[in-house]
Amino acid sequence: MIKGEGWYWSPGNDIQYFSAGDGVISTPGFVQSYGGYGSVFVEDFICFDGPVADFMFDSGVISNGIVPNAIFSGFLDFPTELGWWFTTKGPNDVQPVWLSDATDQNQLPTIDSTFSGNAECQVVDVIAAETLAINYNFDTSGSRNVILRQGESFSLSGIVASPFVLSGDCGKAPRYIPTTIVSASDCIGSVNETFGFSDFIRGTSGQQTTISTNTLGCDIDVIYQISVQ
Repeated sequence: MIKGEGWYWSPGNDIQYFSAGDGVISTPGFVQSYGGYGSVFVEDFICFDGPVADFMFDSGVISNGIVPNAIFSGFLDFPTELGWWFTTKGPNDVQPVWLSDATDQNQLPTIDSTFSGNAECQVVDVIAAETLAINYNFDTSGSRNVILRQGESFSLSGIVASPFVLSGDCGKAPRYIPTTIVSASDCIGSVNETFGFSDFIRGTSGQQTTISTNTLGCDIDVIYQISVQ
């Protein structure tokens, strides 16, 4: 399953529930039934047969039913969701301070708030927004003023990704940035920068960073501006 929640039934067993990242194996002639649970779900499938498949089944390597966390490398070669999570931490901050996520823009209005099972985790549903296979170029309104004194610094941390699986702490304080992100299309990159008082004394007026990814059609540029007031 690529996205959503689902239910699964087979004769003699109670209904089971599964979610994005899980898989289902079904051999020829096996009776089963499944569908979306509480929301639309997105799936893909592969078929294979032959003596190797028969041997795997006979030896117990594969069996009918749900396969938890069935993450296959290269399962998708295009992004279906787009998310980002950025925080800052100033000299007086005990914990990171939220700066920006997918709700912080208005060019891609289709927001999915159920991706990881909690409403704080916000991503853009690329397929529903009908923006698949095009370039995304948009501004966010996230900003923050930080007062620095000599010897002090502040940090900017963030991740931009086309996620397949997100950990349950996505979007939640105190971290905000998900601790675990699995991207089926390998579209993921991070920013970790620290700026000190001396950087601005030397006349720093802005910074630009490029996140490099190694997936065809998945190059992410993050541009942020830092200025002295």
